[in-house]
This record gives sequence, structure tokens and C-alpha cells, in this order.
Amino acid sequence: MYNRQKSPLEFARTTEAPRWDNSPQLDERVWDEWLQKNRDKDKARFSTRLKVLRTVSAIFMLVALFWIFVK
Repeated sequence: MYNRQKSPLEFARTTEAPRWDNSPQLDERVWDEWLQKNRDKDKARFSTRLKVLRTVSAIFMLVALFWIFVK
């Protein structure tokens, strides 16, 4: 098998959009699913950041209390 160059007609066939994908309902559904996936990722990131912030603030509070009472 050798790697031959495609003719312009073959190249046009491979790069054109599929005919079944021209439905606005399908585009809307795909867009909504993509947005929902991003919302889910953002919620997961936010909850992770919140956990880290809670942990770090608790550590700082304990260090501050220790500093006050040991002083």
C-alpha cells in the first residue's frame, strides 16, 4: 500500500459535511449536550476548589489559634 495523493473530487467528498447532519434539531441537541457536559465539569471543578479552600482555611485557623495560645 502506498500513500497516493487524492484527486480534488475525492478530497471534496471527504471534506464535505454529511447530509444527515444538516438537521437543526440534531445540531441543537448536540449543542445542548455539549453545554451540559461543560456545566457538569464546571460543577466538579467548583466543588474541588471549595474543598481545597475549606481545608486550607481550616488549617490557617488552627495555626492562628495555636499561635495565639502559645504566645
